[in-house]
Amino acid sequence: MPPSLDDLDRARRKRVIILNILTASLSLTTAMLSMLWMYVYNVSPWIFVPLIAVSTILGFVASSYLFSTIFGLWDALRPASKDPLNPTNYAVQLRPETRVAVVVPVYNEDARRVCASVTATMSEMQEYPEIDQFDWILLSDSRKEDVIAQEKHAVYVMNDMFPNARIAYRNRVVNGDAKVGNMDDFLRRWGNSYDFMIVFDADTIMPGKTAIDLARTMQGNDRIGIIQGISYEVNSKTLFGRIKSFGHNIGIVIGTAAQNHYRLNRATFYGHGAILNVRAMQEHCNLPRFNKKGPFAAGKPTSHDYIEAMLLEGAGYECWRMHHFPSFDDQLHNIIDVAKRETRWMYGALDWLRIFMLRRLTMFGKTNLLMSTLNYFNAVIGMVFFIMSFVGFAYMLHHPLRTKMIISRFSALGPVVLSLFLVMIFLPLGANLLYHYKTRNLHRYGGPLKLIWSSFLVMANGWFTSATMMIIVNTILVKWATGKKMVWGSQNREGRTVSWSEAFAAYSLSSVFGILLAVYIWNQILPYATPAALHRLGISPFWIIFWMGPPVVGLIFAPVISRFTSQRFPLMEKMGWAQDQFECDHDMPPEGQVLLTTRKMNEHFDQVIPEGFSMEDAIRSPYFALRHLLHLPARPAKTAFWKKRLAGKRFRDLTRTEKMIVFRTGGLWEFYMREEMLAH
Repeated sequence: MPPSLDDLDRARRKRVIILNILTASLSLTTAMLSMLWMYVYNVSPWIFVPLIAVSTILGFVASSYLFSTIFGLWDALRPASKDPLNPTNYAVQLRPETRVAVVVPVYNEDARRVCASVTATMSEMQEYPEIDQFDWILLSDSRKEDVIAQEKHAVYVMNDMFPNARIAYRNRVVNGDAKVGNMDDFLRRWGNSYDFMIVFDADTIMPGKTAIDLARTMQGNDRIGIIQGISYEVNSKTLFGRIKSFGHNIGIVIGTAAQNHYRLNRATFYGHGAILNVRAMQEHCNLPRFNKKGPFAAGKPTSHDYIEAMLLEGAGYECWRMHHFPSFDDQLHNIIDVAKRETRWMYGALDWLRIFMLRRLTMFGKTNLLMSTLNYFNAVIGMVFFIMSFVGFAYMLHHPLRTKMIISRFSALGPVVLSLFLVMIFLPLGANLLYHYKTRNLHRYGGPLKLIWSSFLVMANGWFTSATMMIIVNTILVKWATGKKMVWGSQNREGRTVSWSEAFAAYSLSSVFGILLAVYIWNQILPYATPAALHRLGISPFWIIFWMGPPVVGLIFAPVISRFTSQRFPLMEKMGWAQDQFECDHDMPPEGQVLLTTRKMNEHFDQVIPEGFSMEDAIRSPYFALRHLLHLPARPAKTAFWKKRLAGKRFRDLTRTEKMIVFRTGGLWEFYMREEMLAH
């Protein structure tokens, strides 16, 4: 029998207490030793008390990260069967009456790519007896008529490939509230037919075993509202994509295990790669609609996932995020597309400021939503500290004697600070090395040396681009605060080289800021950074270049970096730099076999659905037109009404609205189908 909510609460409190004791012991011990040392050397309390206070807070955060990583590694290597709190231990085969919907919301996406990943999951599930209890539903919000025709064509191909599967397609006439409205409409119209629903994104690739395991785990515990799996990032060959995928994939299991170790049944939901309790969603996750006020847009919140998890947690349901359920997402290929996606995420997260005090939320839910929103404002604080670091260093060089008198009292702290810095860098690296060694995955990264080298490439990339991303986040905050409307477009998932014009348009502000910093360094730092002054301060020229060079260079050359990293470098692939475990087709781990299946399916869809397939092609194709006609209501009155207004017009001359009316009306579709087929 699964553990009760009280059992989970006691276990979570116990784990948090242990973490707090360990982190407090380490940070307070360090603080007391530092305070004792400063007292012995007659440092003024007006100096060391504020310094120790700030250092203790920062040390507590660092210590928490240290012990979280250790426990995350332990939890990731620990068999699930040895954890009585793990819900996978209570998974059961689906009851005969249980129905599961696999929903795929899309908006102007490549239908061939979307349906290839869905059919890959379907093909892997054929060996399981519960396959007939799954329905596959493509929920389209697409507005382009040619894309809609491609989606419908892809669904027909899926029906041919799996004739016994229940596959449905729906294109909303009015796509209000974007993805939130799309999912809400599904739950209202068809939710009563299902017990659970697995949510895909347009680029989600899920192993069949993951889908089955998710459903079985939900079946084993009626109190579970959401189980969120992990998503590896794959399918990018650009320099940016490879580095970002490597950095994400290498540590996602340990990070997820650490979060699960302390939060247990209070996890977050990321909108896809997860299974949801349909009844719980219907009863507790109807999001409020707002009027426009200040920077907040009208309508429902654009970001629904975190809110829904907190609402279910407030209603007494369990929400889990577990590394036992892997899936895959397509990695974005350049930093500009990442910034566009970040804009959508930020606008959605800032909406939470309107709802984090809902009565239906627990104190944990309110705090989680508030802190998740405020995280974006860290960019403002980070910008202030970033600028002040240059101003502070200039002050040190302008007043070397005064600075020497102050820092001489803290010189013994230098090795301690350096040690903490090295621990923060090498602890995750060491944990990742140990995890992939224990799971016999290390060779898929090219061995330990290449894994270490690739990890340093990830750090170097962050060192050069972090200041640029900080400016991007601050720019988005300004746009939101000034009420600038966010445009919700489809995500560009194709590998492309960023054009020079796009790069400079996106990062001209970063370059200007970097140039201003360089001018400040030229006038206020370099003239005073004489060998004598640096020697007096005990500062090596190397550290000036190391700390200040990469961020400033990254800012000035942000357009160049964005274009450079959006390109593919075959030599880097050949040498195995930033290689992850899903790159070698001949040595693919079991969970990655679905990637190979997806590629085969994608090739099939590319063959049967031509590039640029249009609505005109659809109505001329007997394969498409006749099957589509069978699914349409005749609507004789509507047909007679529109025949008069469309008289004399060829199908290719119709407007987008007129084509969609024909597409949805049986009598009109048959009329134009006959006309087009006779003409061709």
